[in-house]
Amino acid sequence: MMAIFRRNLWGLRRSFLIWSAILGLMTVLRIPVFNSIKNNPGFNEFLKTMPDYLKAMMGDQLEAVTTINGFLASQHFQISWLLVGGLFAAVTGSGLLAREVDRGTLGLLLSRPVSRTQVVVAKFFVLPVVYLLFAGVGLFFLWGSLLTVEETPRWEGIWMSFLYGWMMLIAIGSVSLLLSSAASDSQKASMSAIGLFLGSYLLNGIGSLQEGVEFLRWFSFAHYYNSAELFAGQGEPADSVFFLLISAISLLSAVMVFNRRNFTL
Repeated sequence: MMAIFRRNLWGLRRSFLIWSAILGLMTVLRIPVFNSIKNNPGFNEFLKTMPDYLKAMMGDQLEAVTTINGFLASQHFQISWLLVGGLFAAVTGSGLLAREVDRGTLGLLLSRPVSRTQVVVAKFFVLPVVYLLFAGVGLFFLWGSLLTVEETPRWEGIWMSFLYGWMMLIAIGSVSLLLSSAASDSQKASMSAIGLFLGSYLLNGIGSLQEGVEFLRWFSFAHYYNSAELFAGQGEPADSVFFLLISAISLLSAVMVFNRRNFTL
């Protein structure tokens, strides 16, 4: 199992570098913008004229965006981190099993003295590690970018946002792994996982805007990742439990699906 784990962890290096670079670029370009809007009442008036769907995307800290904590919650974590991290998780998780079938390497993999269950579990444990490294890179770029800002943020909120964000990525990656366990085409698996995540992201906005369909937010990962509450020290432990449950259920389901598939090796 360790050989499978190491091979797959190394195999994600390209995706890791690309998506880390995207997150880093968005961070270093977005964070310094705060200096031009802080304590600017005119900017708050401008925000009130924005379309409702954009306000919903920015989260509950929109009114406090001219403070450093509100800016980080609504602009960085609720948009940059959530979108880039979610897409990274969808892409990496969806390729772990489907790519083996797609490339014709599954026969070689299963010829080793390991069960199908061990293959799925070994690949699953790659996800928390690579997402932890991704979060570390994100933290590094955020720390560097904050050096250009004259205000001190609430670091407890930053740590909690990365912690909950890490668990969210594991949940998204686990669901994508489940899709991968049932697919034979890595590109289709990847597109399905990306579509599922983006659809989930939109459901949160729709549920926030339309009366009578608030329940749609329950099916969105973004609904359980509320950086505004985390910065206020009011994070819900139930949200982390949700991410862990989704991860566990997806892993068990992926094991069952992969074990029941018939492959032409």
